[in-house]
Amino acid sequence: MLVRRGYNPDLSYAAFDGNAIVSFTLNRTGSFNGAPTGYDTGT
Repeated sequence: MLVRRGYNPDLSYAAFDGNAIVSFTLNRTGSFNGAPTGYDTGT
């Protein structure tokens, strides 16, 4: 799924409470109508 959606780990983030991940966003870049665009591929 991540490969198909174009996941980019350099653009993705996680929030931690100690050692536990409490929130994350997996992001990618692309284009929409010819304009550079960022996408949330999963939260």
